[in-house]
Amino acid sequence: MSAEEALLPMSKELYEACVKAKEEVKRAVLTHVKPGAAALIVGVGNTLGVGN
Repeated sequence: MSAEEALLPMSKELYEACVKAKEEVKRAVLTHVKPGAAALIVGVGNTLGVGN
């Protein structure tokens, strides 16, 4: 991704993928974490291809 691309609005395809990913994380937490327990969700960014 170029620096110019990074500044553009998110594409519809990427937005829909984000919505799907959020639902998958939610499903995983509800499936594997007992009620009253805590879960730590860590987002690790991928900057591969984006120059400094």
